[in-house]
Amino acid sequence: MPDHAHVARAQAKRLRDFVRAALLVEGHQQHAALALRQPLEAIGDARVVEPRRHRRVGDRHVVGELLEAVESLIRPQLTAKELEYDCSGCDSTLLLRGDRQKTVQILLNILSNAVKFTPPNGRIAVRTSRPSPGRAVIAIRDTGIGMTAAEMAAVFEPFVQFDNSLTRQEKGTGLGMLISRELARGMDGELAVESEPGIGTEFLLTLSADCSATADPGQIVR
Repeated sequence: MPDHAHVARAQAKRLRDFVRAALLVEGHQQHAALALRQPLEAIGDARVVEPRRHRRVGDRHVVGELLEAVESLIRPQLTAKELEYDCSGCDSTLLLRGDRQKTVQILLNILSNAVKFTPPNGRIAVRTSRPSPGRAVIAIRDTGIGMTAAEMAAVFEPFVQFDNSLTRQEKGTGLGMLISRELARGMDGELAVESEPGIGTEFLLTLSADCSATADPGQIVR
C-alpha cells in the first residue's frame, strides 16, 4: 500500500520548488512571493493534497460574506474596465463548509482571471446551486475571450499562460488555477471549467455545504 501522506508531501514540495524556480526566472521575487505566500502555505499543509479520508471539511461560512470580501478586492479592476458584476443568481445565505482563507483565495483567483480575460464593458456573473445533498456549486461566468478545447485541457497545468492582447501587460506565474484546484480538492471539493472561444468561460467550484440550514440574513455583512 502506498504511503499517501508521503506522496502528498512530495507533490507539495515539487510544486513549491516549481514556484521558487519560476520566481527566480521572472526576476520579480518580492512581488510574486507576496501574492503567492498564502496559497503556498496552504499547499505546504499536507492535508491539501492528501486523500479525502484524511481531509477536514472545516467551519461554516456564509456565501454572501465570502463574495463580498472578494468583491471588495476586485472592485477597482471591475470599475477600471467598466465590467458588469452580477451576483443576483446567488443564494447569499448558503452555508459552505471549508477553510475561509482558502475559499476566498480560490474565488479571488477565478474572478481575477475573469476580469483579465474579459474585454471592457463585458459581464461577470456569479451564481450558486445545490446539485446534491451536502454539496454546493459557485459558478463564475464571464463574457471574455473563452478557451479552446486544448486550452481547457491545459488550464490546470503549471506555468500555463495564454497570450492575447488583453493580458500581455499582466503576466503572472501561471499557477493560479493549479493552486485553486488543489485548494478546492484539499477541502473535499473540486474546480472545473467550461468554455467556448469568443463566448466566455465558466469556472465551477464545488464545495461541501450545510444544506440543512441557511444563515440568518442579519449575519451577512453589508
